[in-house]
Amino acid sequence: MMVTENEIVDVSNAVWQAMLGMEAYALDPLTPLTGGPFVTATVLITDAVEGGVTLHMSASLGRALAALMFCVEPGAVTAEDMIDAIGELANMLGGNLKALMRQPARLSLPLVTEGNNYKVSFPGAIVMNHVALGFEGHVAHIVLHERDDVELLGSYESQRSVA
Repeated sequence: MMVTENEIVDVSNAVWQAMLGMEAYALDPLTPLTGGPFVTATVLITDAVEGGVTLHMSASLGRALAALMFCVEPGAVTAEDMIDAIGELANMLGGNLKALMRQPARLSLPLVTEGNNYKVSFPGAIVMNHVALGFEGHVAHIVLHERDDVELLGSYESQRSVA
């Protein structure tokens, strides 16, 4: 996959500016997420590459971003709105990152998980890159996984900030 941290940050910043009107920047990957429960959106990338992209943040931040995307008050955001918004952010990130990978590459529909103490795993994959993204005082994590022939496990646990 060989997408660099700088490329992830550049793609993320472009998506954040286009969809949310805010600038994103890199943080230390060990920067923790706060304010659980959490929400994780995942898109899979297949064909010449087998892997995925996860976007992980607090559910309260997910609701705030949904309010921005849909131009509504935060209190008016439903769980479905938040799932749609975070799924679309992951879809935009995944699509733009996919363009930097070996081709051909296909992107799945997003899968969104919300709650506490859950684990998103890519059996047979390793973490290729992990970026903590900062924007307006908030933190989100983006993790790229790729299938590994030695069948290592790449996973992201909601109660941890490091994959």
